[in-house]
Amino acid sequence: MMRTSTPHHLALYYFDSCPYCQRVLVLLPKWKTHVELRDILAHENYAQELIDQGGIDQVPCLRITLENGAVQWLYESLDIIDYLEGLEEQARVSA
Repeated sequence: MMRTSTPHHLALYYFDSCPYCQRVLVLLPKWKTHVELRDILAHENYAQELIDQGGIDQVPCLRITLENGAVQWLYESLDIIDYLEGLEEQARVSA
């Protein structure tokens, strides 16, 4: 995924029993990037946000709010992992 702007806020829509969500969740502690967790089964409003704003009810989904206010929705666990690893790499290079 091409970044058009630096992410301002990241939120991961997920639920615990989803194996694809777990693929992402187990890696989050290794990264310094803060990702807000939004459990769609524990909070109905998150499930509704995912459908209304993201367009589909697929998890995991990473909601990326950019510094310019634009919002992007990233689906697929491996794509989410690649995106977050890219942010970590970018942070290491910038440091």
